[in-house]
Amino acid sequence: MGGFKPSGASREHLAGAVALGRLYVLAGRATGHGNYAEVEAYDPRSRRWHPVRAMRKAGGGIGAATVSGGRIVVAGGEEDAGTIREVELYDPGTRRWSALPDLPTPRHGLGVVARGRRVFALEGGDRPGYAFTNTLEALTVAR
Repeated sequence: MGGFKPSGASREHLAGAVALGRLYVLAGRATGHGNYAEVEAYDPRSRRWHPVRAMRKAGGGIGAATVSGGRIVVAGGEEDAGTIREVELYDPGTRRWSALPDLPTPRHGLGVVARGRRVFALEGGDRPGYAFTNTLEALTVAR
């Protein structure tokens, strides 16, 4: 694992989150290559990148935030079929992804922030391309 290098793929519309002392780079997309489900973590203590189990669903235009316990919530995004309603939770302690309740309003380019166990999905586009909403939705993540 020490010799691992990040994918090298030029990604855009990805998300980042800090959990348990590591920076996580989550999914995204690349023109001509589509969406990624790939996740990588940077450990500043060792100055190395490490592969992380891929997300359950690939997505570009996603948002992410860290909730209490160092878990990462990833929401929304965009794909060829439209906007993404799925919400996923990554637990670095177990190294597993799990599904959370879907966004009531699927969207991409949204902001995701957390306080404690409460996650807020802010605005974003409710349809692919250049679209906006003023939607604010919240979810409380179980312990």
